[in-house]
Amino acid sequence: MTMELPDECILNSVGNASIVIAPDIIELIVILRYEKPTAEEVRNSVDKWKNYVVTHAKKAGASERSQIVTYENMEKTADGYSFELQINTKMSCYKSAQKLRSHLVEKLDFDKTSILPLEFHHSRELVAKKREEITNYAIHKVKNNAKTTAKQMSVRLGSLRTISDVELTESFMSTGGAGDSNELSQVLQKKSKTKIISAIVKATFTIIPSA
Repeated sequence: MTMELPDECILNSVGNASIVIAPDIIELIVILRYEKPTAEEVRNSVDKWKNYVVTHAKKAGASERSQIVTYENMEKTADGYSFELQINTKMSCYKSAQKLRSHLVEKLDFDKTSILPLEFHHSRELVAKKREEITNYAIHKVKNNAKTTAKQMSVRLGSLRTISDVELTESFMSTGGAGDSNELSQVLQKKSKTKIISAIVKATFTIIPSA
């Protein structure tokens, strides 16, 4: 006995896809702190090393004005003036940022400078682009899965009726522990900020019984 299908039936299909996105913004933060008897002296001291940091940041690839941002704060003290300047440099190349940080650690005065570990971020433009890409790929997979199912059922796949659900999730990769060295710690930090975007698409198709 064979089962007869109506002229038009519905086939439900699901497509899954995921993509790994490395951070495209690497940020280096340098903080200079100086104290001098006069405001002019303390500003001159800070400006000297500010220019040094900015010059080398530009050489390392931070050529756009928006990539280097400074924040400053001057306070009057009992002995004169204190001046704190923070320099945030954003770069796209991890190796260049590493080399710049190592160079500044070597050249700047340890007692008057804080050089923070590299920070890692994703630009909104990159995330939006990859979310769109992975959604389109999941839709492509849901169509392929529907074709495979229709073939197994010995029916012809008709048209896409609806995409009933698109679910996007974001997570970060696991690092597996802390590194023993500063360089390894930075590598693990970069990995911990690497995103995984996953998409699940549910869709319905018409199927047509084979003649």
